[in-house]
Amino acid sequence: MTKQARGYKATLMLGFEDSYGVTATPVGVMMPINTCNLKPSRKKNTGGTLLGTRNPAQPFDGYTDLGGAAVVPVDALSMGYWLKAMFGAPVTTGTGPYVHTFKVGDEQPSLFLETRVPTDVPFYLLNKGCKVSKFSMDVGGDGELLATVDLMGSKQLKGATSCDSTPEAVKFARFSNFQATLKEGGQAIGVCPSFNFSLDAGLDGDAFCIGEGGARGDISEGLMTVSGSLTALLKDAALLDKAMNSTETSLELSFTAGTNILTFTFNELQFELTGPTIDGPKGMRCEFAWAAYHADHAASSVVVATLTNTIATY
Repeated sequence: MTKQARGYKATLMLGFEDSYGVTATPVGVMMPINTCNLKPSRKKNTGGTLLGTRNPAQPFDGYTDLGGAAVVPVDALSMGYWLKAMFGAPVTTGTGPYVHTFKVGDEQPSLFLETRVPTDVPFYLLNKGCKVSKFSMDVGGDGELLATVDLMGSKQLKGATSCDSTPEAVKFARFSNFQATLKEGGQAIGVCPSFNFSLDAGLDGDAFCIGEGGARGDISEGLMTVSGSLTALLKDAALLDKAMNSTETSLELSFTAGTNILTFTFNELQFELTGPTIDGPKGMRCEFAWAAYHADHAASSVVVATLTNTIATY
């Protein structure tokens, strides 16, 4: 009797394409994941054809929408590949540890993502022409520190062998919530139980082209939208005053584990005005949503991600 495939034996391999949907010699990296639901979806559409009875005619295929999300641990090594997928190649300095600086560029690289399905006779699902459409993270509490990477792609192919039989294996070096620090306006702020942010690439997923078999022929970049929120213990009116007056400020989220450091810097942002409210007898809190932008900061990027680790190049 054949055995049911076990999720713990499934793997995800990531690699960068030479051009959209095309890779001459695939070079993959094995990525740690918690879940990945990247999959194709294709509807059966019903036509209006009449055949002389009440019975419906044969349906026809709609577009193939390849999409989903990977939930991944926030770590010091493999995270660089997701950041490269979101921003493009970083500027790297240092001789070890290395400092990789990622900024918003004009273009995003396209990826292939291959899933190994561990049946008795394993098979491989190769997802081509993928791009990261959104990257988000929730920080705070004592749970596992995770990031959600939303994905959009072109085609999925099924094969009996991997497109790269000797992928690179990257060590796993986890960051945790307790290794986080948060700065507002350049100063450490210790009154926030929770913080989250979202980077939305504004991808155009409607480029379904004739000759592509109902799949996307390309995915173009749009404006990057960066937003988030924080919850603060209400000890003074400093953040509330900035929200009331639409005062420009900055936020910096950083994780440090020895010489491994991951930092997200939002140099120009404003808080939305919400609250505070009285919700009961316990300590009062206030949630501040925020929106980041680029006006005149020297970084010339709505967000800057900096990763310091032992990997020389991404």
